[in-house]
Amino acid sequence: EYYLRGVVPSEMPSSWLPAALRAQAVAARSYAVATRHPTSLFDAYADTRSQVYGPMEHEASASNAAVAATAHKVLMYNGAVAVGFFSSSSGGRTASEQAAWGSGGEPYLVPVRDRYDGAGGLNPNHTWPTRVLTPRDLARALGVKGKVRSVDLTIDGPSQRVTHATFHRDAGNRSYSGP
Repeated sequence: EYYLRGVVPSEMPSSWLPAALRAQAVAARSYAVATRHPTSLFDAYADTRSQVYGPMEHEASASNAAVAATAHKVLMYNGAVAVGFFSSSSGGRTASEQAAWGSGGEPYLVPVRDRYDGAGGLNPNHTWPTRVLTPRDLARALGVKGKVRSVDLTIDGPSQRVTHATFHRDAGNRSYSGP
């Protein structure tokens, strides 16, 4: 519970609505419990590889209240603590487990439309500006010589995310994973 007092205000502004802070507290607690590594030197990274943790100076009364109001509450699925994945932005649709990690298996981790992601225009990561690139500019952006002649994309149907891209060039193909 003390750990969460440093996570919740580091993962979302403590000025957000109390219900959002409580939801974050439950998701963060669930993630922490479900991903514990009791035989390792540590359980989680203090950054975006796990969940962002800030020291006592980051604590706020509103987020501490949310942690206290949800004390010991976790997400459950089939009798086990469910991994409470969360992100700062989904682009309007959450990713499938396959698109995010290249594997699947948890039936509760399915992509859904995220109608709140835009945050009324306040989320700077919701919509990215379109950039038009020439074939040569695209090659330069990828750090390769020449021009890109064509692109093949593999798209995860459920989440509509690119999982693989192959760029065809005169000098040979270059492939990248979606992430």
